[in-house]
Amino acid sequence: MSKSVLNKKKSLKGNVTKIKDKVKDKLNDAEIQLYSKKCEQFSEDLSKIFDNILSNCEDEETDKFIKEQLSIQEDIDDIWLSINSQLVKPNSATVSRTSNGENVKLPKLSLPSFNGNIQDWLSFIDLFKASVHNNENLTGSMKLQYLKGLLTGDASRVIQSITISDANYLTAWTLL
Repeated sequence: MSKSVLNKKKSLKGNVTKIKDKVKDKLNDAEIQLYSKKCEQFSEDLSKIFDNILSNCEDEETDKFIKEQLSIQEDIDDIWLSINSQLVKPNSATVSRTSNGENVKLPKLSLPSFNGNIQDWLSFIDLFKASVHNNENLTGSMKLQYLKGLLTGDASRVIQSITISDANYLTAWTLL
């Protein structure tokens, strides 16, 4: 296995750790955007680096590298959760309703999209649950709007015909 790939892994792990420490503090909007983009890049880089490592490592090293990949992915997920927990805290600027429930303004969430690739499912679902699904301040129709906005490809086609309503959210959720 090339030293270059191992150095990329080491660099990625260091960058993830550094940002994981930074997002524990209160973030401003610019930092949230920056770290969200970095998380997306980290996830892509992680997949590429470990695909390379796993295709070139000795059989007896495979388990060790898989565990390391999962550990780094958990750290990336923790960063996402920290970032998104700061986004969904309701205040007068993020969720506003008139007395009859119309004119709801949903905040923009920086969650990764999901295209139906089963390898990305656990990461997506953990982040979505923490940011949207378990958020009691959101109605079913709000949750469904977020869900539809984050799905692409095959995953999007599964629920594309479902209209947005409070009652349909759990139906869409179950189909995925």
